[in-house]
Amino acid sequence: MPIHDWTQVPAGLFHYFHQMWCSQICRVLNRGQLLEDYSALFEQRTENSSAEMSLIQKSEREYYADKASRIAIRHHLGKLVAFIEIVSPGNKHDVHSFESFCSKIVESIRARVHVLVVDLFPPSRRDPLGIHKAVWQSFEEDDPFELDEKQNRVLAAYEADGVNTAYVETVGVGET
Repeated sequence: MPIHDWTQVPAGLFHYFHQMWCSQICRVLNRGQLLEDYSALFEQRTENSSAEMSLIQKSEREYYADKASRIAIRHHLGKLVAFIEIVSPGNKHDVHSFESFCSKIVESIRARVHVLVVDLFPPSRRDPLGIHKAVWQSFEEDDPFELDEKQNRVLAAYEADGVNTAYVETVGVGET
């Protein structure tokens, strides 16, 4: 499937795509792509923001970021071994959301959980060198990774087995 320019659609439309894509990925993984004792589960992140306030403001992007799902690969005994994270506009919306997202990825890798990050959005002012650079600088400060102007969407798989390894692919809008 070609990479679409998701910056041109409302956050709600991307959220719908995100949900459907996660569901399809789980279905494919659970139909023979994983080892026998493993399964892919559709997990929805929830952040509790129920503090009583006289004024509550929330942007649409943050709303959908809170509802974003990821695909978790677990052993049948419940141990998380890997997850797939599809970046949403809300993950890059503000400093707190971006740092929280990157910290979650870094902490997971350090806990020896393998991670695949799919970023279908161009770099933002929070990640001017791409999401991979923002994550990987926690492991290698002098990382030479650079994004191409046209291939500025990032697919990064992190193998976390002691010696952390990043497998990075960059793609552009319209590429398969």
